[in-house]
Amino acid sequence: MQVDEIAVLDLASSELEFFRSLRELILQSVDYIKSENMEELVPVLQEKQAMISRYDVILEEWNKIGLCFNIKNGRNNPDFWNLLFQALSAGSSLNGVFSVKIKSLIEQIKTLAEELLKTEDDAQEDLNEYVKRLRARISQVSKGRNACKGYASAGGSYLPGRPIN
Repeated sequence: MQVDEIAVLDLASSELEFFRSLRELILQSVDYIKSENMEELVPVLQEKQAMISRYDVILEEWNKIGLCFNIKNGRNNPDFWNLLFQALSAGSSLNGVFSVKIKSLIEQIKTLAEELLKTEDDAQEDLNEYVKRLRARISQVSKGRNACKGYASAGGSYLPGRPIN
């Protein structure tokens, strides 16, 4: 398979656009987590999951390009971008404009992906804290209910809905 420079640029542009769109969903989810709006969070997470599922198409295309340059493990290779750029640079058809464009796109993709991973990790921590607080509140309600039942069964005179003696 011959690798076309335009196809590489288009694929890199598609991946960058994917990450930009994903960033919008991640930032929305962060806002909903911080405001503890779980009703609005669920559809955003579902949309994000669907988007991530579609990312497989982009990865498959990169894997095909990686095969052309004998890059083992394709896009899963941690050195994929460096190896791809080296392979493209070694090709006689690599011109200066293409080199600058692809290098710029690769850097933007790497930077944005790292930023999103950090933001996603922070959002996960915030969500875990929310769940911890929610569990504590549920536990308090449960203890209060049990205390109320215990008080009533011990002959207490007050239960909600009953007059105080």
